[in-house]
Amino acid sequence: MNHNISQGHALFDRDNRLVDFTDGWLSLLGLGGRAEPLTIGAEYHQILELRLEGCDALHSMGIESQQEMVAVNAKLNTVQTRLSPKGQEILLSRSFLQNGGFIESVEELKENSIDEYLQADSTHQWFNRDDLTDLPSRKGFVLLLDSFIQSALPAGSKVSLFFISLEEFNETIEITDHSLAGRIVARVAERLTSLSGSHSLVCRLFGSEFAILKTNLDSRDKEAVFAESLIRSFQSEALHVDGVFDVDLPISVGVARAPDDGSTAVKLMRSANLALTRARKNRSRPFHFFQPEMSEIAMRKSLIKLDLRTALERNELSIAYQPKVNLKTNRIIGMEALMRWEHPEFGFIPPSEFIPIAERAGLIAPMTEWLMASACKKARQWRDLGFKDLVVALNLSTTHFRSQSVIGNIADALEKSGLEPEQIEIEITEGALLYDDETINATFSWLKDIGIHISIDDFGVGYSSLTYLQKFAINSIKIDMSFISNMHLKSTDRAISRGIIKLAHSLGMTVVAEGVEREEHRQFLCEQQCDIGQGYLWSKPLNAIQFQAFLEQQKDQPFSYGG
Repeated sequence: MNHNISQGHALFDRDNRLVDFTDGWLSLLGLGGRAEPLTIGAEYHQILELRLEGCDALHSMGIESQQEMVAVNAKLNTVQTRLSPKGQEILLSRSFLQNGGFIESVEELKENSIDEYLQADSTHQWFNRDDLTDLPSRKGFVLLLDSFIQSALPAGSKVSLFFISLEEFNETIEITDHSLAGRIVARVAERLTSLSGSHSLVCRLFGSEFAILKTNLDSRDKEAVFAESLIRSFQSEALHVDGVFDVDLPISVGVARAPDDGSTAVKLMRSANLALTRARKNRSRPFHFFQPEMSEIAMRKSLIKLDLRTALERNELSIAYQPKVNLKTNRIIGMEALMRWEHPEFGFIPPSEFIPIAERAGLIAPMTEWLMASACKKARQWRDLGFKDLVVALNLSTTHFRSQSVIGNIADALEKSGLEPEQIEIEITEGALLYDDETINATFSWLKDIGIHISIDDFGVGYSSLTYLQKFAINSIKIDMSFISNMHLKSTDRAISRGIIKLAHSLGMTVVAEGVEREEHRQFLCEQQCDIGQGYLWSKPLNAIQFQAFLEQQKDQPFSYGG
């Protein structure tokens, strides 16, 4: 028996019977050298009994063995530290397989076990590997990471985890060749492995995301230097694929370390992923350390996502209406219907927070359908009260606008409310113009044919082309409020707004300025012959009762300004 073996593994089938094992597993658990050798086919509960017979009298192996059996029956991955019969400290862990079986792994814990563990061939052949890159799979990586953490922490060492995401990966394969995707990922794996050096383990998590485990970085500064070296490599040197293609792929990096940001693999990976999410939002500094408040933000997002599913049923959603004013006549010509949510625990949640969550969770379509139906019904009621010229503007997310159900949703709202098509306006962001497919073309054609106006919201901050503006017969452009709110201070904002107004008018489009808050804004926009204004200068968004009162107040006289 080789007593220098510091690791071992055993494979069990779906019936918890032993299929195969290594000498290290047999030795570390004190199962070797028995009069009746352990045989293939032994049941897990029998193996636990054998371990119990030879356990250290000072260690409560009986209780822990019962817990292990419960964990196996419930298919729970567990990590436990205990004393083996020989007295050394070992780590026991298991990983369940797709076929129903599981791998049990043991490792002797000692200060230099991390580097040995990384280099151990016996470990590599037991863990699932990614076919494309030959790196450890996510499942194997989680098990290894837990082992490293448990090995390093007692010795006072740090474990650094880097999550890496390939940015613009989907766009790259769209404009090159889908068959290149796998070869690009393989080349990325090679580069990350080369850059990582010693004391490291690289893993492909899934798709175009990777992880790197480092055990020799003892400070945040060293982690930052390593993250920046990864980013610089991908920024400065293209990936050479098949000796033919050169592919530029920027990366984002999220960094977390144990034990500060998590003392288990699951917690540490969650922290690194939260840091990566923050890094991806900041392209000027594409790496980010985990910060404790990220967990609070993530928890809030999870609760919001969960509660959004029933917010409609609990009548927590409402609609606010903000007036739109004709800058030439100073009269209200319409209103934008804005979704609002009063959460029972968090209170008012701004749309900028819950709308993106709803889009990612696939909840935006039913919420928007409700808004369209409710706003159109209310607009018809105001029309019947004598406000016949009001046009209600409805925001559609790019995701919803691209869905095949959008035409049916709009038609249903019109039919049930009795509004005419020209009495509603559909607002979409510039992003919707970037998709040129059959569904988008059909939606634009249908809207145009029945007389519904289309407005581009937040114009100037996206990437729309003049070609798209002409192709899709856009009726109006809405200047993003970021250019309006500071135009009294910034000449560049005035210049941009002036340019957008001239461009739109030259294409036969009307212009809406949102975020108008000061009299200086209104005067400038009037001088530039902007058509419509919207903002706090006239009114904040109002609930239906308040908006109707506002309409009544302004019914017989236009807005007046100055003294």
